[in-house]
Amino acid sequence: MNEEEVGRCIVKGLDVRCADAVAFLDGYNGEFSGISLLQVIEHIPIDQHIRLLSLAHQKLSSGGVLIVETINPSYPLSFDTFFTDPTHVRPIPSGYLAFLAQWYGFSAVDVLYLLPAPVFGNYMREARLHYCNYAVIAQK
Repeated sequence: MNEEEVGRCIVKGLDVRCADAVAFLDGYNGEFSGISLLQVIEHIPIDQHIRLLSLAHQKLSSGGVLIVETINPSYPLSFDTFFTDPTHVRPIPSGYLAFLAQWYGFSAVDVLYLLPAPVFGNYMREARLHYCNYAVIAQK
């Protein structure tokens, strides 16, 4: 949705569009081998998550991969910066997103925790609490 960023991609020779993800997928007539939504889903209203994952599944070819990366709300300091971006709608728990991917037909759904950060105190025991972001990786 950021025309400046799209312009940077075009200068680099990439085939990009500046469009709403749900509307773009809904109007697209082809198939993709992969769809990545990096730092996107937290900007989309919750009622659109279902439509987005359903469309992603429809538009992926057999064996295609979906990657959805977002902020990890389990990380103790995630809310320190989450709401500094006024376009963020709500944080998305990894279990919820992984469940939606399975519900809409994706298989081999994995959660990968990304961007390790130091955490101290009682958080030392749970590994997922040490990562700022996570990605759900799912295959059709």
